[in-house]
This record gives sequence, C-alpha cells and structure tokens, in this order.
Amino acid sequence: MCVANDDMNQYSDLNAEVIGISVDSPFVLQKFGTENNIGFTLASDFNRTVSKAYDTLFEDDFMGLTGFSKRSAYVIDGAGNLQYKETTDGKSLPDFAKIKEVLKSLSA
Repeated sequence: MCVANDDMNQYSDLNAEVIGISVDSPFVLQKFGTENNIGFTLASDFNRTVSKAYDTLFEDDFMGLTGFSKRSAYVIDGAGNLQYKETTDGKSLPDFAKIKEVLKSLSA
C-alpha cells in the first residue's frame, strides 16, 4: 500500500482512484493509514467477503497463518468492467508499471 501511496500523483494524473483492501480490522487500517500518511481509501474486508469473491484468500497455510489475502491488484474501468487482474504469491508486490500501462491505455 505504501508503494501505491508514493505514486498517488501518477494515479491521479491517470484519473484512477486507488482503494486499498485488507483483511485487517477497520481500527488497524485507520491506525496504519494515519501512521503511514496513506492518501487513499483503506477498506476492511475483515469478513473476507471480497477476498472470497475475487478468489484471493489463502485458505491453506501461508507461513503458518490462514485466512489472509494474496496481494492482488485490479483495474476496473468507469463502466465497472475488469480490465486487469494480478494476484501474486503473497510474497511479492503487483507489477505497478503494468498497472499504470493499463490505466494509460484506458485514458487514451
């Protein structure tokens, strides 16, 4: 989330709205956002509804933990159509350069 936050000007220039979704509680997200000066909406998926709908939930053991979401990124256009989806192994970050490429193509 901090990487996306650092590039907020670029996303704004591409007319993109960034929303960070985490399985953490709203209270944890509020503290994280404040402590890290996050400049976009942080939404809690504490009940894992979104994670299950987008098939990004680690149901099995992930480094000794269960019930966590894989790191994922989506680009949804103004009409609500999914234009890009990337789900990582949970250890690496999404390809932010590719995301910006897709956003540029949508604004062209």
